Amino acid sequence: MPKLSVVVPLHNVAPYAPTTLGSLARNADPDI
Repeated sequence: MPKLSVVVPLHNVAPYAPTTLGSLARNADPDI
């Protein structure tokens, strides 16, 4: 199965990083 990489630029947005990364993790589709 191919893997999918997501690159999220996080420069000077430390307050938003946990929310953004948590959202990506919750929306991960195991069928991709």
